[in-house]
Amino acid sequence: MNQENILHVLILDSVPSDAELTQEELNAVLKNYSVNVVDTKKAYIKALETFKPDLIISEYHISKFDGLSALEIRQNNYPNTPFIILTDSVNEEKAIECMKAGADDYVIKDHIMRLGRASLNAIEKKKNELEHSNTINKLQESELKYRLFAVNNSDWIYLADTSGKWLFVSTGCKKITGFKNKELLNDKNLFYDMILPEHRSKVLKHFNSEPELKLSVEDFEFPIILENKDVKWISHSCSPVFNNAGNLIGRRGINRDITKYMQLIKKYKVTQVAAQNSHRIMTLFLANISHEIRTPLTSMLGFTDFIENQLIENSNEDIKECFNSIKSSGDRLMNTVHGILDLSLIESDNFPHNPKSVKLANIIETIIAKYKSIANEKKIKLSYENQAKDVVISADENNLIKALSNLIDNAVKFTDEGQVDIKLNYIHDDLVLTIADTGVGIDEDYLNQIFDPFSQERPDFTVKYQGLGMGMAITKHCLEIDGTSIIIHSKKDVGTTVVLTF
Repeated sequence: MNQENILHVLILDSVPSDAELTQEELNAVLKNYSVNVVDTKKAYIKALETFKPDLIISEYHISKFDGLSALEIRQNNYPNTPFIILTDSVNEEKAIECMKAGADDYVIKDHIMRLGRASLNAIEKKKNELEHSNTINKLQESELKYRLFAVNNSDWIYLADTSGKWLFVSTGCKKITGFKNKELLNDKNLFYDMILPEHRSKVLKHFNSEPELKLSVEDFEFPIILENKDVKWISHSCSPVFNNAGNLIGRRGINRDITKYMQLIKKYKVTQVAAQNSHRIMTLFLANISHEIRTPLTSMLGFTDFIENQLIENSNEDIKECFNSIKSSGDRLMNTVHGILDLSLIESDNFPHNPKSVKLANIIETIIAKYKSIANEKKIKLSYENQAKDVVISADENNLIKALSNLIDNAVKFTDEGQVDIKLNYIHDDLVLTIADTGVGIDEDYLNQIFDPFSQERPDFTVKYQGLGMGMAITKHCLEIDGTSIIIHSKKDVGTTVVLTF
C-alpha cells in the first residue's frame, strides 16, 4: 500500500458512467483510497509510473486499447500489482485467456456487486504472493551463505522451511551418517531411523516442533546408530530465520559429531569413580593407621609422666637426657598422628564441628601462657594486647584452640630473635586478631601454597624446624568452618603477620 495508508486504485475505462459504477462498488468495501481513471495506453503507462497503483481494474474492451494489452504491460513491469478484468460478458475461453495472461480475477458487469470482494481478494492474494516470494528469496540467500560456509565444514549443516522440509543439507552429513546429502533431502526418515529407539521420541518431538519454534536451541545431544552398528553421538543446535518483517520463514541447524568427546566423558567418569574409591580407601587407611598408632602411643606417653616424677630426685643427667629425648619424640609423633587424622577427617567431610559461645580472650591467654616459657628460652619477647575485653564469639572451642595454637607456635618457632606481638581489637566494627613476628618470613612465591597439605617452603626447614606441612591446612579449615577469615602478610628475613577476622 502507498504512503499514508491510502490505497491507490487505477481504473482503465473509456466509458465515464462505467467508471463511476466501478467506484460505487469500491466505496462499499474501501474506506481510504484514491482513484485515477484513464482511457488511453499513454495515460495508463504514465499512471503506472507516477500514481503507483495498489490495484488495477481494467475494462476488457477499450477504444484503441484493450484489457489484455494493459495486463501485459503490468505483467512485464509491475507484476506484484493486482489486476482485475471487467467485461460485459465472458465465455470460458476468454476467462482462461485472462487468467493465463496473469489476471488475478475477472468480473462480469452483470455481477458488478462482486467487484468489491474480488478487489479485496486480489489485494490479499498479491500480498501473500509477495511475502512468499520474499521468504523464498530470504531462504535462498541463507542457503547460499550456508553453502559457502559448509563447503569445507565437517559438521552436518541444514536449512529448513516453515513446513520442516530440508531445503539444504551440507556434505558433512555423509561423514557423520554415511548418507549423501541428496539422500537425506529426499527422505528425512533415513535420519529418524538412525536414532536409538530410547531417544527417538524426544528427538522427533524437537524436530516436529522446529517449524514454529522461534527460539534457539543449543547442545541438544542424542545418539544415532549406523548401518555398521557403530554408535555416534550428535550435538544439535538450531536457530530461527526471520524475514525483514520479523516473520518466521525457516530454521537453520548444525549437527556435530561429539562421539570422541562423549567417550572421553565416559572414560573420565570411570576414572573419577576409581579415584573416589581410591580416595575413600586412602582416607579409611589413614584413619585406621592413625588410630592404631595413637592408641599405643597414648599409653606410652602416659607412662612418661610417671617416670618424669621418679626422675625429679634422680641426679643422673644421662638418664634425664634419654627421658627428655623419648618424651620429645613421643610428643612429636603424637602431633603427627593427630595431623594425619585431622586431614583424613577433613578430606572425608567428617571433621568435627560443635560451635558454641566462647570467650575469645580466655582462649588466647591460655595458649600464650603455654608458649611463654618457650619464648623466654629463645630470649624473644611474647606480648599480648587486648582491646576487645571479654568478647564472646560462636565457634568450635577445640578447633579454635587448635588453630590459634598452631599460629602462635609457628610465630615463636620461626622467630629466633626479636618479638611476637599478639593484638585483639576492633577495626571498622570487625573483630580482628593479629599475630606479628620478626622471624624468618615467607617467600612471596610460597604464600600461594602455604595452605596446601604437606607443602614445605624449603627442605631445610623440615630439618631445622620439623613438621610435615599439615598445620596450616588444618588451621585454615578450623577457622573457615566457623566463618573466620585468615590472611598472611610476610617478607623474607623481616617477619610475618597473620590477620584473623572473626
